[in-house]
Amino acid sequence: MIEYIIIALIQGIFEWLPISSSGQVIIVSTKFFGISPENAFSLAIWLHLGTTIAVLLKFRGDYLRIIKAIIQKGSNVEESDIKKRNWIIFATIGTRITALPLYFIYQTYIFRCFYSYSRRLNYSFYLRIININWHNYN
Repeated sequence: MIEYIIIALIQGIFEWLPISSSGQVIIVSTKFFGISPENAFSLAIWLHLGTTIAVLLKFRGDYLRIIKAIIQKGSNVEESDIKKRNWIIFATIGTRITALPLYFIYQTYIFRCFYSYSRRLNYSFYLRIININWHNYN
C-alpha cells in the first residue's frame, strides 16, 4: 500500500513539470516496486484520472464560467471568459488538424513498416536457428 502512495506522490509532483509523469510512474513502478509493465501502465492511467479530478476541483469556478460562456450568449458573460472559451475551441481544432493526419501516418507507414520489419527479423531469426540446428545434427 505504501508503494502506491509513493507512486501517487511522484505523479502529483511530476505532473506539473515539463517531463513525462506517466513515464516516471511506470519507471518507478517497474524498477523499484516490481509492478508488471501492464499494471504500471494501468496505474499511470488511473493516476491521471485522479489528477484530472483534482484540477477540475481546483479550477471549478473557471470551468463553470467557461461553460456558461459557451451556453449563454448574453451580456452577463465576462470578456475574459469568452477569450478562454475561444482559446479552448481553437486549441481543440488545432489539435485535431495536426493529430489526425499524424495518427493516420503512424498507422499507415510507421506501424506497418515496423510490423513487417519485425516479422522479417523473426523469420530470419527462426531460419538461423533451424540452420544452426541442421548443422549440429549433420
